[in-house]
Amino acid sequence: MTTERSTDNTNAAANKYQGLQGWLLLVVFYIVLWPVMFFLYLSDMYTIFASGDWFKLIAADSELYNPAFAGLLLVEVAVYLFLAVGSVILLYLLLRESRRVPTLLIAIALTYASYLVGSFIFTGVFVDATIVNHSGAIQMALFGVLQAMVLVTYFLRSRRVRQTFVY
Repeated sequence: MTTERSTDNTNAAANKYQGLQGWLLLVVFYIVLWPVMFFLYLSDMYTIFASGDWFKLIAADSELYNPAFAGLLLVEVAVYLFLAVGSVILLYLLLRESRRVPTLLIAIALTYASYLVGSFIFTGVFVDATIVNHSGAIQMALFGVLQAMVLVTYFLRSRRVRQTFVY
C-alpha cells in the first residue's frame, strides 16, 4: 500500500511540471510571435529588392553606395530566412511537445543574438554613422543577447521544460 502511495506521489510531482503551463506558456506566446516577426523582416527586405533600392546600394556611382551593403544584405536575407523557417518548424514541434524543441529554440535564440551583435559590429566598422542608426542597432543587439540569455537559461534549467520535452 505504501508503494502505491509513493508511486502516486512521484507521478503527481512529475505531472505538476508537465505540459505547456506556467512560465512555459509565456515562452509559447513568444515563439508564436517569432515567425510573424521574422517574415515581416523578410517582407521589408523584399521591398528593398522590388523597389530598386538594391541597385542604389550596390551601384558604384550612387551616393548611397557602400561595397559592404551587398554582402550584408544577402547575409541578412539568408539569416532571416533560416530564422523564419526554423521558427515555423519550432512552433510545429512545440505543439507536438517534441523533445527537439529545447535544442532548436536554443539554436534560434543564439543565431538571432549572434546575428544582431555581428550586424552591429559590421555596420559600425563598414558603414557611415550618418546612414545607419547605431543607437537602434545597439538596442537590438542588447535585446537579442538578453533574450538569448533568458531563453537558453530557462530551457536548460527548467523542470517544466524537462518534463514537457523529455530530453
